[in-house]
Amino acid sequence: MQVLNSQFVYSKGSDSANGSKNNKALGKDAFLTMLVAQMKNQDPMKPMDNTEFTAQLAQFSSLEQMFNVNENLKNIQMTQSSLNNTQSVSIIGKVIKAEGNSVKLSAGTPVDINYKLSSAAKDVKINIYDSRGELVRAVSTSSQDAGEYSFVWDGKDGSGNSLSDGTYSFMVSAKDPAGTDVSVTPLIKGQVTGVSFDNGNTLLSVGGQRVSLGSVIEVNSMN
Repeated sequence: MQVLNSQFVYSKGSDSANGSKNNKALGKDAFLTMLVAQMKNQDPMKPMDNTEFTAQLAQFSSLEQMFNVNENLKNIQMTQSSLNNTQSVSIIGKVIKAEGNSVKLSAGTPVDINYKLSSAAKDVKINIYDSRGELVRAVSTSSQDAGEYSFVWDGKDGSGNSLSDGTYSFMVSAKDPAGTDVSVTPLIKGQVTGVSFDNGNTLLSVGGQRVSLGSVIEVNSMN
């Protein structure tokens, strides 16, 4: 009597719970119960082949080990996430540098647009966009060597009109004297004033913005 075959899939949970959702999914207990039933109901004149029975036991053992590994990995991930959340709180009050291309405009206060040039550039252009992706300001700067730079934006558009408060994005492009594109990394700098957690992601409050902890490349004290 052959009961266990390739149409059944092992899954976590009881056989009753899984049976109501998917008749091809067996819980750990149901899998073992069927194996025992198979032994009890086999034809005494044609008992199950030892090799076949050993293979089914090995299958059950392998599935059980996989289940235990998955549980252990989940526990490790939860522990690591908890540690990361605890450690991230210690960043409050520190000054961070992170990869990012957005700035928060508030009450018309000038904001810094930060970026890093990988090599010397002859032409550097900074484009600033509103939340709808529309260009509101375009600025060109003189030649700059490799390194980090800040452009102080006064919160006005190209016609000198003050823009409304909100989050704006920017894009910096540059070319070297030969006209070849220079790699530019947009940066967000500021003091961390708070930490929040959203769906497993740790977010830092910096200058009115939420910055992912994973994008941080440098942390410094205020001193």
